Amino acid sequence: MAKPSQTFLLLSRAYQCHLHTWVSLKQRDIN
Repeated sequence: MAKPSQTFLLLSRAYQCHLHTWVSLKQRDIN
């Protein structure tokens, strides 16, 4: 089983990647 800190790092990394994709899509819609 993964450590809580490792799980948190994975979650935050996935969240940042998702957020980056969403922001780039939004900017493309606006422009």
